[in-house]
Amino acid sequence: MSDFKMILKGDDGRSPPAGISMIRPDEKGPKTVAVFLLFGGLLLVLFAYEDLVNSQHEDISDEEVLAIIETPNSQGDNITVAEFQLFHDEARDSGAYSLRGYSLAIGSLLIIFGAIALFKLYSWGAKVAIFGAAICAIGGFQGTLMIKDAADIHLGATMSNAYEFTSYLCGICLTLCGLIALLPLLNASARAALDQKPILIHEEE
Repeated sequence: MSDFKMILKGDDGRSPPAGISMIRPDEKGPKTVAVFLLFGGLLLVLFAYEDLVNSQHEDISDEEVLAIIETPNSQGDNITVAEFQLFHDEARDSGAYSLRGYSLAIGSLLIIFGAIALFKLYSWGAKVAIFGAAICAIGGFQGTLMIKDAADIHLGATMSNAYEFTSYLCGICLTLCGLIALLPLLNASARAALDQKPILIHEEE
């Protein structure tokens, strides 16, 4: 006795042969993934915008700096406004803001574009979204590490550790984003709904 499955793609208009059952296409799954990717991409656009703005600013307003350093100073650090401005200058001049900002901007636009295509049930949309998430992960992780290096020089341990944690969190979240985009390509029912290609499963015992 042997068990095997054979997957056939395509449809010539004829009924499936005896012994072959067609997997029911699941359009809801890919569209749900597309919605999650779309919201994730829009959120990344906001982060990208903030970094690109910081890359152009000579200085951050004292009010913003005071709000940022309030928490670490309450935990024992003694960061001054001048020290934070030096940190900002280091992060800007090293290209850390630009690297992370442009990576997130390009990657997020690819994720959004891929999500729209996936919602329309094009399989290449998932691949584009995966590529976009990879760009965000690589550039975002490296840019955040560079910002962390600037924090090591000018800020206390609390801020430095916070930026290091952010770099790891960034990498993990974007890796999960890529894995979510991969789901419609791995699930048979979801694949059957993409590109209007039915999948036939031949089971024999």
